[in-house]
Amino acid sequence: MFCSRFFVTLQLKKKLRMASANDLFQKYVWIVNTVLRSSNGITLEEISRRWKGTNLSGGERLSRTSFNRCRDRIRELFDVDIECRRSGATSVYYVENPEVLLSSTPQSWLLRSLTIGGALQQGSDIKERILLESIPGGQEYLPVIIDALKNCLLLRVEYKKFDSHDSQSFDLEPYCLKVFRQRWYLVGHNLGYEPNDIRVYALDRFTKVSETDVSFAYPDNFDASVFFDNNFGVYVGGEELAQRIVIRAYHSLVNFLRTLPLHHSQQEIDTQEAWSDFSFFLRPTYDFRQELLSQAEQLEVLEPAEFREQFHALLERASKRHAGEPVDLKKYFKTR
Repeated sequence: MFCSRFFVTLQLKKKLRMASANDLFQKYVWIVNTVLRSSNGITLEEISRRWKGTNLSGGERLSRTSFNRCRDRIRELFDVDIECRRSGATSVYYVENPEVLLSSTPQSWLLRSLTIGGALQQGSDIKERILLESIPGGQEYLPVIIDALKNCLLLRVEYKKFDSHDSQSFDLEPYCLKVFRQRWYLVGHNLGYEPNDIRVYALDRFTKVSETDVSFAYPDNFDASVFFDNNFGVYVGGEELAQRIVIRAYHSLVNFLRTLPLHHSQQEIDTQEAWSDFSFFLRPTYDFRQELLSQAEQLEVLEPAEFREQFHALLERASKRHAGEPVDLKKYFKTR
């Protein structure tokens, strides 16, 4: 009986600690978003007044000491600097580096995820009116993979390709993680391949992932951001070289590209009443061609000429397929 009560007490304490940590994270997120929304800065008195009106406060105001502790933790966790400046006779707080919230760093991702999570939690009573996108599996392997990344430990994985009935088992040196189109990918070196043969694996194709106690030397010449720098998406195979690509966008696609650029190299180089031209510097890989095909009705590939011809050929094959004409699939897959 004593052991049973002791176990229940431990579980309760654990849940209370988790709840307390969750409340603290939500408090940090609330402070960041409150200060960020105040374009001209906001006083501590106003922050405290708004905080008292939230469900998180327990009816208590936010003291200066508590606020300053939160500022320190926010800087540590999210790299967000909340600074103070004089505005007339009062002091106001503002986010000094708001650009960090638009970056693709893990800290920014965490802050946005917590913000969304908090908003969804508040809307739990109208959950039938909040429609979310289904995400493929694989996230359950993230804790093991991230631990292996941190400690440079080999992973033993079982991986099943889309075109295979059987899983492959191999040891993998994990180098980095990437998210694309709601799907997680792991970049690494399969020990069964040449040393410089680095590949990308979709987490939802893993059937098993386990951490080993075998360490490896993380390559000094590998840079995760550089690895994907001249690519759209995650497809990095093929022999295509990075090059300047120009497309002409029509109708609503113009504003879509302005507000959500396809690639960090995107530039709007010519603007007319009926269209705008956008340039990119990247490799014309399968992922990029597929992205353009999804908006084919509202764009035209201008250059280079070879890529324009390839894109035209893709459209011709699609047209033939819908017209019921035979399509040379071997030629199609060769262009991938």
